[in-house]
Amino acid sequence: MSYDIIQKLRDNNVNVYFVEQNINTSDVAQDLLLKLFQVFDEQDSKDKSLKVRSGINEGIRKGTIHSNSKLYGYRYIREENRLEIIPKEEIVIKEIFKLYSQGYGMRRIVNYLTEKKLYTRQGKIFCY
Repeated sequence: MSYDIIQKLRDNNVNVYFVEQNINTSDVAQDLLLKLFQVFDEQDSKDKSLKVRSGINEGIRKGTIHSNSKLYGYRYIREENRLEIIPKEEIVIKEIFKLYSQGYGMRRIVNYLTEKKLYTRQGKIFCY
């Protein structure tokens, strides 16, 4: 929780008690601890983000595809580390690309797809 938010809450007579750290925002003497914990949390978040990005980049160098079964237009075959085009969905993707290249915006594209009864894999209308 940001120190600015804590200060705004305090200004409105709202105190927060952090159970794990045993810190209560009603005690102004604990502000230094709150700020320190905020710095530690921010650094931890940055470290995790860096590790994830490094892992993704390493996978890219090795040629590993990072995907799941929800990638529209493709079937992900994990055992073979490859994507296979789904012909029925390929038609929709080509149509979307054509409309976009003609200057259609997202709303017009979705409306067009709905009018043509072209739906998502789950049979739902596409969203913006």
